[in-house]
Amino acid sequence: MPSAGPGEALVRVRASGLCASDLHIIDGDVPTVSLPFWPGHELAGEVVEVGPALPDKPHSIRPGDRVVSLIDVTCGKCVYCLKGTTNLCRHLKRTGFERSGSHAEYAVVPAANLRPIPDGIGWAEAAIVPDAVASAHHALVTRGMAAPGETVVVIGAGGLGLHAVQMAVAMDMQVYALDVRPEALKMAADWGATVIQTDVENAVDRIKGETDNLGADLVLDHVGTEQTILQALAICRPGGRVMVVGYHDRTFPIPSYEVMLREKSIIGTRGNVAADLDASLRLISEGKVQPLVSRTYSLPEINDAVADLRAGRIFGRAVIVMPDDADA
Repeated sequence: MPSAGPGEALVRVRASGLCASDLHIIDGDVPTVSLPFWPGHELAGEVVEVGPALPDKPHSIRPGDRVVSLIDVTCGKCVYCLKGTTNLCRHLKRTGFERSGSHAEYAVVPAANLRPIPDGIGWAEAAIVPDAVASAHHALVTRGMAAPGETVVVIGAGGLGLHAVQMAVAMDMQVYALDVRPEALKMAADWGATVIQTDVENAVDRIKGETDNLGADLVLDHVGTEQTILQALAICRPGGRVMVVGYHDRTFPIPSYEVMLREKSIIGTRGNVAADLDASLRLISEGKVQPLVSRTYSLPEINDAVADLRAGRIFGRAVIVMPDDADA
């Protein structure tokens, strides 16, 4: 049983979201992970114990509170933290990456990272907000600078993509969702997106044909392969933005002439910051965004969940629920 140190809280984990990043960790593709280690960075639970407060990081968390947690553990003092871009902290340690995470019955996290769960939100739905929802907000709004009336294309209608679709629809954007999986596209269509099955239809021709041959203002690539990044650039209109959200291929070729001549921006986006989590919780409480949990698993079934995620059988998010979840 871990215990809470200064500035920390011990949380009884009620639900822990499973993410594609967990697959990268399992496959050894995240060099900052050191063993022994357990992953899990999407946390919802109940505060059990709060350690002594730190003078520079006040909090109002108390035992018994229902909470979610920011993923990033930051120094609060470097040039990036002082600018509010805490996801780039020079001393960044992330829960579930550089420090052990939430695929366990208990987790220790900084108390200042915790946020109360809005009323009416269940454990499983709350668990995925710190990444699947908040990171979608960071990519779409904070980094992507999405604006009402713009055309946005979401490549990959998965855990982050479906939440980006919801947010873009709520912002009165024209939304397209691209995927090869009919089940994922049906979910995107249910939330108001125009859907294109990319192994059946040419997405570039379709979108340009419906936008006066311009293309999209903003393209979010949640897949991150050579094929999808080139597709995103082709869909993007002159002066538009391409967000690199997902990562699969470590490198990909970029047609620099196309980027330069048409002033297309390729923008990286990593995780989220506190403002994104707070905004996401507000959108959920207002009923504008619904956290999408496709399936839940018990902790002993975690390897089944990993296999289903790797095989592409998860639409939305898979969540590990802990014993006694139903009575919480």
